Amino acid sequence: MRIYFAAPYTNLAKPVEGSEYGWVPDDYTKWLRKVIEGLEAMSHQVHCPHRDDHKWGKSFPKLHELVPNQFKKITKETDLFLAYLGQPQSAGVAIEIGYAISRGTRTIIIKKPGDKITLIAQGLDEITPCEILEFRDLEGLLSQLRTRIGSQ
Repeated sequence: MRIYFAAPYTNLAKPVEGSEYGWVPDDYTKWLRKVIEGLEAMSHQVHCPHRDDHKWGKSFPKLHELVPNQFKKITKETDLFLAYLGQPQSAGVAIEIGYAISRGTRTIIIKKPGDKITLIAQGLDEITPCEILEFRDLEGLLSQLRTRIGSQ
């Protein structure tokens, strides 16, 4: 299965001179890597912009190239859209969720206990298959994802 994994970037990024993006903290990138590795261990193909487009903060693609490429990836090359909105909720991830929902792509929104999720997200299942999974730790998240999407 082709999975697009969206997660906050800008809200967490530290400034880097000459970059519109900056870099994100190591503990966050380690968590993202473990989620990606867990999904790939289930034999899924994962696209995560942090890894694949930004090269973990080492590459700074121009927005006029990045945005259309991400839109195409989400709307034409994704079987499952996995979104972590974070706290505060990421506007960029919310826009990407909109891309996926508008094309009828199955969507899973993941959240930690206590994270607020906008009410509209709770009604997205009326448009396309969409569920919200709450997780406490990485192992619990991967276990829930394995149950929901299985291995290939």
